[in-house]
Amino acid sequence: MENKSLDYYINLKYKIDISPIDDEGENYYSASIPELPGLEVFEDTIEEALTSLEDAKRSWIAVALKRNLPIPEPVLMKKEYSGRITLRTSKKLA
Repeated sequence: MENKSLDYYINLKYKIDISPIDDEGENYYSASIPELPGLEVFEDTIEEALTSLEDAKRSWIAVALKRNLPIPEPVLMKKEYSGRITLRTSKKLA
């Protein structure tokens, strides 16, 4: 098994989920990386959430490397298309 560095994992393009939260009138944002279990941050703005998430991602990966834990890599989903185009128009144009 190849040992990969912290920089290797930091530079991977992980999917980021950002959700607005309204908790009894208090508004903030949740940001997480689904492939990295338990990695979620909460901040007042999207920008703060993204910055905190990057810091948390670095710490999460560093700890996993130190403990020799498996680190999931991003799942790249390829969309397959049929090549078919459907167009609907009014009966008058047909």
